[in-house]
Amino acid sequence: MLTWVHDGVLTSCVPSAEQLEQAGYEPYTPPAAPEPTEEDIKRQRMAEIEMELQGMDYLTSKEADGEDMTAYDEKYGGDWHQYRGLLRIEYNKLENNE
Repeated sequence: MLTWVHDGVLTSCVPSAEQLEQAGYEPYTPPAAPEPTEEDIKRQRMAEIEMELQGMDYLTSKEADGEDMTAYDEKYGGDWHQYRGLLRIEYNKLENNE
């Protein structure tokens, strides 16, 4: 904070970036975010798969109630059972470092 007296009036303010540079201060540059590791990427993908599987849990109960699943099959590329199975296979491979 800058403080000065001008014509008998005490004034203070937060200096601007230009004023700080003129006073010899260097602008702050935040450090770059670290690159994600393979482990970070794997954990992120596993979390995405978990969320997608949890989002599909309701389909099992709909099917058990005898609801027509044709719309869901179309949404998940032809067969939601197969799609869900492929997600589980991918998750297990990631979990077992395959």
